[in-house]
Amino acid sequence: TLLKGIEKLPPAHWLRIEADGRREQKCWWNLEYGARADEQQLGFEDWQEHLLDSLRASVARRNLAAVDVGVLLSGGIDSAVVAAMAVDAFGPDKVQCVMLPYRYTAADSISDAEDCARRLGVRYDTIPIEAPVSGANAVLGPLFEGRPSDITEENIQSRCRMLILMGISN
Repeated sequence: TLLKGIEKLPPAHWLRIEADGRREQKCWWNLEYGARADEQQLGFEDWQEHLLDSLRASVARRNLAAVDVGVLLSGGIDSAVVAAMAVDAFGPDKVQCVMLPYRYTAADSISDAEDCARRLGVRYDTIPIEAPVSGANAVLGPLFEGRPSDITEENIQSRCRMLILMGISN
């Protein structure tokens, strides 16, 4: 990482550090592959309902936010499918979609995201991230001085998006 002594957590893990320095790291999710024996004969509709039930259960376990379900729309197929699943699982009145464009976001992506949200009948907000990305780059610029650009600078966009989404959800 950019800073010495900073380590990455493995995927799907959390870390708690106590005031006395004790550390506890645990895995909170593990992907199991393949259908169980009792799922071998399920049809498409059964799998669809199983997926929506799993989504509902996951949101119920973690839902501490002011918004029932938030979806970051990118204008691509992946986020559109997630938004459609959220609407199927919770209804359009419980889903908020957000587009967080940056200078590299294509106009087609913005219009596709807006069209998706309109067709799904969900609340849709567009919040440009130019200002927070520029601010982060200005603050971190001295730390990057003399170093070639790398993934660190590219990740600032996603971190600014995360910050905005956290603000919306709280």
